[in-house]
Amino acid sequence: MRIIAIEKEVGTPAREAFLPHLEAEARRVLELQQADLLREIYFRADRREAVLILESRDAAHAREVLDSLPLVQA
Repeated sequence: MRIIAIEKEVGTPAREAFLPHLEAEARRVLELQQADLLREIYFRADRREAVLILESRDAAHAREVLDSLPLVQA
């Protein structure tokens, strides 16, 4: 099942708040792509938001995958 996840920032975090997590985020995204759980990722030009296409058994599994991302955890 394909699931679309659209990022929504909570509050207005300063850039410095998420910079320390970007390297770990990129590694995790690559792991999820290699595991065929994250099929596609797009970034918006007008906002700091991403759109992810996940391959998942159901919405709960998709949530588990998303919760494994360092930026979601932070």
